[in-house]
Amino acid sequence: MRSFSAALVLALMLCALSAAATVQSTDAAAGKAVTSQTMCPIMHGKIDKRYYADYQGKRVYFCCPACIKEFQKDPAKYVKQLEDSGVTLEKAPTPQTACPVTGDKIDKNYYVDYQGKRIYTCCSGCVEEVKKDPAKYVKQLEDQGIALEKTPGPAADSTGVCPAPAK
Repeated sequence: MRSFSAALVLALMLCALSAAATVQSTDAAAGKAVTSQTMCPIMHGKIDKRYYADYQGKRVYFCCPACIKEFQKDPAKYVKQLEDSGVTLEKAPTPQTACPVTGDKIDKNYYVDYQGKRIYTCCSGCVEEVKKDPAKYVKQLEDQGIALEKTPGPAADSTGVCPAPAK
């Protein structure tokens, strides 16, 4: 009886470990289980979300920077391996190309920096509009899957003009 109990405990532990290796959720729109990526496609180690590459609108995570270089030699091969194993890759964020106020093409000379994120606009009039409620525009863009650029550092103010005095 003791060996049966030990075998049962061991079997349950193995099931728990294999379940922990794969993160699943349900895609409400499709009504199917979604398996998120947890393992590096190159070295098969645990992913670190600081290391990734985007390929054909999909984001692939890695355990280290060296794996990104290996992936780039044949990205289609690794994406296929992941998807064939049942992994649903995250959608890669889209860069901002349209003004959040007018929908026109952005001009990178016009922007507002807000909480470490840069919101581009098409003109100075839209800069003034975004300044009234930058959080609204950050949310609007991010809800559309748009990845806002990070601000380059503390030297720039919210109008895109360096505040340092001219020499």
